[in-house]
Amino acid sequence: MPIPVWRFLHGLLSAVHTAVGVYVLVELDDKIQATQLDVYLTVPDVIVENNTYAVSNRDVSEFKVSPISIHAWVSILTGLSHFCSYFKYYRYGVCSTRPNVM
Repeated sequence: MPIPVWRFLHGLLSAVHTAVGVYVLVELDDKIQATQLDVYLTVPDVIVENNTYAVSNRDVSEFKVSPISIHAWVSILTGLSHFCSYFKYYRYGVCSTRPNVM
């Protein structure tokens, strides 16, 4: 019995997205480290003097993240989503009605 085209495509896309995401995380680690950016949380400082309010903001660095690693993780999660669809089409086939319930 041949594999349905939608199931084949989801399986293929799952493998490609996962492989690319893992490759980027493993092989481009030096570039990920070099492109890390600080993620800031803005904290207001409220000063009250003589019934007058003054507010200033200060940035507090929370953590560092690289745009490259964000895209790699999105690729891996997309691969996981395609993997779930691969099994959904195996069990239910292509849904031709709306809403698309699983």
